[in-house]
Amino acid sequence: MVTQDWKLRLLNRSSTASEILAELQASGLEYVSVGDEQPVHDAISYLDNHDGRFDYATARRLGLPIGSGNVEATCKCLFNVRLKRSGSRWKETTGEHIVQLRAHALSDRWGDALELTLRPLRRAVRAA
Repeated sequence: MVTQDWKLRLLNRSSTASEILAELQASGLEYVSVGDEQPVHDAISYLDNHDGRFDYATARRLGLPIGSGNVEATCKCLFNVRLKRSGSRWKETTGEHIVQLRAHALSDRWGDALELTLRPLRRAVRAA
């Protein structure tokens, strides 16, 4: 299957996206309709519009994530669990404050954030 080959090539070679784009353009199928859709045209447009975002091979070599799982999990932990509880109502400003606090707590930066927040409020104390 062609798409499986493209997937393997995308994961392992940096030049694959431009090669796939050239294959699609050379296919002569760009304006062939399937129902109301033109899938080859849509694929060509997508590759053109997202040029430079398909270098999965380099990302993998650098140990960077190439999927959206990390972002989706962060959104679930940071926003959904806290802000979308049954019966919850938030104003934009108070919701933003909760998100900031939750981000500090989930990223183990609570202590540092508290230190930075309280530092300007500290005053020297003299013994009487």
